[in-house]
Amino acid sequence: MCAMNTATPIATSVMAPDPARFNQVGQLLATTLHDVDESISQGLAARLLRYAEKRLDASGFLTAVTGWTVEVYTIDGDDVPSARSYCVRWKNDEGGYIEVVGILTNHGWPCVDHGFYMGAE
Repeated sequence: MCAMNTATPIATSVMAPDPARFNQVGQLLATTLHDVDESISQGLAARLLRYAEKRLDASGFLTAVTGWTVEVYTIDGDDVPSARSYCVRWKNDEGGYIEVVGILTNHGWPCVDHGFYMGAE
């Protein structure tokens, strides 16, 4: 597994959806996100990172993200922390990323997820 450097904090972000917007005929417009003035605790971020590393390792992808930057985030900033789903994203220098998404927690411990995403920014 990737050695986690405890001296370097894990980058985290909490985002929430903006209020719903509708066009003139009442159709819902695209939802946008904004940063919320809070962060994910380093303890929870470390647990989420370890969980995601184990998931990648079990699928043979962990070596692919060695040396990539990592971020833990949620887009459920409008929910209480215990009801949020979290994502762990590894990003390379070219802007490509692999992430474990939809990680749910039980009393602050990751327990299940929705799988992997891969893409480019």
